[in-house]
Amino acid sequence: MMRGFVISLDPAQLVDYAALSVLEVTRADGAPKNTYKLRSLNRKQHVPYPVIMEWTKETFLKSEFRKDVTFAPILVIDRGGPGIVIQEDLALVGIKARGITLTGGRNWSHDEGSKNLTVSKSLMIDRFLGIWDSGRLQISTKASFWGLFRSELKDFRGGLNKLRQDSKYEGAIGKHDDLILSIAQAIWMADMFIKPRRYFKVPPVASFCVGQGVSDENLSSSEPHICIEWDMSAQARKEGEERRLKLEADKF
Repeated sequence: MMRGFVISLDPAQLVDYAALSVLEVTRADGAPKNTYKLRSLNRKQHVPYPVIMEWTKETFLKSEFRKDVTFAPILVIDRGGPGIVIQEDLALVGIKARGITLTGGRNWSHDEGSKNLTVSKSLMIDRFLGIWDSGRLQISTKASFWGLFRSELKDFRGGLNKLRQDSKYEGAIGKHDDLILSIAQAIWMADMFIKPRRYFKVPPVASFCVGQGVSDENLSSSEPHICIEWDMSAQARKEGEERRLKLEADKF
């Protein structure tokens, strides 16, 4: 069983809400996909960014997120508003967070060097809603934050942006969507980067088809390609014998 936590901050300017969520990520042995449980969801309003930073820091450092887990907790922060400053200040005290910059369109990119992401808001919300609808995101109806989350989800609106021809999501007029965005970016990080490990063992007899400038999975029967087959067991025995002879020669 794989188990760990993603802590997600959607910061805000002084007049808006900042939201902080804790997502438990699990995957049973042999299961193809992660399952998510929302363990905590809170928000604060009318507080300066140093208070938000300390709140995030205290939550991330809780010992319960490091017990009986298979990976260390991951902190992700929306880099909009004061988010970039909070991310940089946390780095100064040794807490490295993954940053997400939300954009329009339908694309996303990953900066390997900085570990930051640029993600289309519509793509991120699409994934969150799909996982919610499929039942892979679990939220206890007895949780103290259930009513608040349900109310925000009820007021959440989606539609087609005719100018860009993509989805558009936001809270209804006068409503907020900070809780949803906090959960959605935690889901995005976990679903895109915390995946089942794939182990590949070469069979005793291996066969690979190689086309001209295309990968195996893109080959069609009409494309010219070469199939190569060899006995891996025989190859291993040959290499073992060569190593043995070399060791014998080194003795003299």
